[in-house]
Amino acid sequence: PELTNTLPTPTLTPTPPFLFRLKLAEQEQICEPEQPERIEVVVRDERGAGVAGVEVWLMWDGGADRAVTGLKPQHGAGHADFEAALGVRYSIGVGELGMPLISNLRLEPCPGDEETGSWRILLEPRIFETE
Repeated sequence: PELTNTLPTPTLTPTPPFLFRLKLAEQEQICEPEQPERIEVVVRDERGAGVAGVEVWLMWDGGADRAVTGLKPQHGAGHADFEAALGVRYSIGVGELGMPLISNLRLEPCPGDEETGSWRILLEPRIFETE
């Protein structure tokens, strides 16, 4: 028998679409006394650049609000924000169906202060290793 040195044919590993790979990367409380309570969402790609055109949903019992990133260019391409109220539990989702990525998000008092803080949420894609 003759020995051959053949390598297996490489196969592509499909990468899930961008929106399905998003995850919570950072959650930061914002304490700015003169600003209204809000929830800011920033969506970045694998390189850290803001991604415009992402549909972001803020959901709560009995309601929902939708924003699209990039509509306020002065805040960056990946930015969207929502007015928020004290005492309400929020969920954040992305895409047409608004599948929740974050739940039980509530405005909280700022540490050492009576002011209510807002939230800045950073969403970035999971990185899948390919072999």
